[in-house]
Amino acid sequence: MSNSPSDRPIDGEGALSDTRAFRILVVDDEVADETAREIEDTVGQDPNVSLEVLTESSFTDARTRLLLEDFDVVVLDVMRQRKPGEAPSSENLEAGTEALDLVRQTKFVPVIFYTARHMEVGNRKAPPFVQVVSKDDLDELPNAIRVAMRTGIQLVIRELKHFVDVEIRDFLWDQVTENPDAYDLPPEINASVLAARIAEGIPGKVPALVRELARGSARSGGGSAGDATSGLHETTDTEDAETDPKQSEVGASDAAARYLMPPVAGLEPGGVLRNHPRSVPIPGSDPHQGSSEEADPTWWVVLTPACDFAQNKVHLVLLARAYSIEEFDLYKTYAAKNEGREKLRAILFGKNDRYFFLPTFRDIPNLVVDFQHVETVTLGHAGDLEHIATLASPFGEALLNNHSRYRGRIGTPNTTKAMVNAIVPPSQGSA
Repeated sequence: MSNSPSDRPIDGEGALSDTRAFRILVVDDEVADETAREIEDTVGQDPNVSLEVLTESSFTDARTRLLLEDFDVVVLDVMRQRKPGEAPSSENLEAGTEALDLVRQTKFVPVIFYTARHMEVGNRKAPPFVQVVSKDDLDELPNAIRVAMRTGIQLVIRELKHFVDVEIRDFLWDQVTENPDAYDLPPEINASVLAARIAEGIPGKVPALVRELARGSARSGGGSAGDATSGLHETTDTEDAETDPKQSEVGASDAAARYLMPPVAGLEPGGVLRNHPRSVPIPGSDPHQGSSEEADPTWWVVLTPACDFAQNKVHLVLLARAYSIEEFDLYKTYAAKNEGREKLRAILFGKNDRYFFLPTFRDIPNLVVDFQHVETVTLGHAGDLEHIATLASPFGEALLNNHSRYRGRIGTPNTTKAMVNAIVPPSQGSA
């Protein structure tokens, strides 16, 4: 059973309904119905929320429903009480945590432990996606549900599923079945064609969809969902970045959209690697003579084109060195002497072809990729390095474009000031 919206193209055009539909499953062997009524009488009174609350008193039945149905929030008790006439062994103190583990193994859905034994699951808290509420604090349950709903993650998951379903339906009905001769191909080829359509469609269509969902969530009181997309808008100019209030604060969301972490594939362009590569000798060049063991880890990004990996033509992998900001010479000069500020800022804003900036996120520090420091290593050695992340589209493509532009640049004399002055005279008082 799915909670998908009505069947329509997912292209970010047109406003989505302000009313948000949520399905909540309450699992409690004693007071499931009472808990459900409390949720409906509080959260369900929000005019912007359409709420469906379902209950299960059996953990076995709840597990089956979780496998077969989609829910936006699950409210779990921790302990299965022994019923009259049942053997003492029927009491299970771990039923709730076992149900959480089952959820983790099957799908993502925010979980709220609502239990008198809240101390026993305190170590499982990971708000806003795993919360713990004591049954002594009945008023806190609606607040916990609102917190889980405000993340907006359920709306995104729902729309992504719908998007994939529509892409598959339209492609198979409108293209494959209408052109059977063209698609009379081995199954693995048809599968790769379909996967490529979905992979190309997601970057193009979903960001607009997510922004629309975030705006709708903000209108209905879920302002925090909007924060999740603050890093998706494009900045092309230093002045724009400095005057845009959305970029006045630095947060994880500013970098999260740049990385696939953990990486979803093997080595590919834009892979962010950590450790100590050693070059192999290339005719006409000297191998790298640096130590294979250093006190601090070194960072590298993959520059080898994707087509080489796809066609299994890779024997040697091209890597560019990425320096943590504290190692970067220009930053060290700026930090010590307050010199080179504008040049450093230009590099961080992407206005210098030699360098490419990667902002900090989780294990990745602020990095500056130097296209003048490149090394070639064997495929086996590159594969032995720790693969931390891959740059998401379009940042991976931008990395390769910057490298190509830097390596392929043609030196020409600068236009002289006299030439410019002859066309556009300087203002009075200008040098």
